[in-house]
Amino acid sequence: GLVYKGDTSSDEITAHFMNMLFSHMFLQDVDPDLDELIKQSAKNLMSHIVDNGYQLMECNGKPTTWAKWNLDYFNSFMGWTDACLNSAELLAYLKVTEYITGEQRWTDEYQKLIDMGYADLTLKHYDRAYQTSLLEGGDIATELMYGDNMLATCSYWLLIALEENEELKELYKNGYRGWNGTFRREHNPAYDIPFMLSCPEDDIDTDALSDWFRRVGVTRLVTSVGLSSRYDVPCRYRFGGEKEASWRLAPDEFPISKYDRNPYAYKDHEGGRDQYQVESAYIYTFAYWLGRYYGIIEEE
Repeated sequence: GLVYKGDTSSDEITAHFMNMLFSHMFLQDVDPDLDELIKQSAKNLMSHIVDNGYQLMECNGKPTTWAKWNLDYFNSFMGWTDACLNSAELLAYLKVTEYITGEQRWTDEYQKLIDMGYADLTLKHYDRAYQTSLLEGGDIATELMYGDNMLATCSYWLLIALEENEELKELYKNGYRGWNGTFRREHNPAYDIPFMLSCPEDDIDTDALSDWFRRVGVTRLVTSVGLSSRYDVPCRYRFGGEKEASWRLAPDEFPISKYDRNPYAYKDHEGGRDQYQVESAYIYTFAYWLGRYYGIIEEE
């Protein structure tokens, strides 16, 4: 039968648009029939979002919880902090759809959002996240939903790559830099390689990236990892009382997970006792082939 995933968030939508862009770039000349399906998919999804007031609608006719990109949501308590990332997401979707289809509708819709202040909102992530974290009794590192790092990476990367207006491109670069305080400390090549491509004038610790590839776990089988007995790893207390390791643990010392975990979290992680769980290998393959394609990683 039909399996339907409900309450889809902007996570999936952002990845879909990124995949459609690169699929179009690679396939438009070698498989025009498939490329036509990609164009239609981008147009259908973008039309749904725009026609429903910049929202993704559920099968019950109501918007999903985390796929809202309109000003009503941005001005709400829950949406005030999200507005900065979600503005970048929606602008990126429109840029991708404009690029893939060549239709004027998406150019006009993009300009409409620029006039509404969406581009300016992409600059305000750090300030709003900092203020919200203080209200929650913590700081950015402990209050962040770590999956947002990848959403920001995809959104700003696509925007900067496709934007032809130099003034807007520089604005988006500065918005991207506003995320440095969270994802740059991870030394994660999936974040740092797109940043290198988008802001080549900025410095990146490439030695740390090389170390990440050398030390990433060869298995994706989830196992228990305990830090409380690691007396060689001192901890520190963040504002709000949460513990973090004093330095970034190497990937093979950290629990098997996706990108959406705090790599400094100083706590014991349970896994593998009652059931076997295997995480996806995409955390390595995405970063590796991205680096290979753009010539950042050389084939030996």
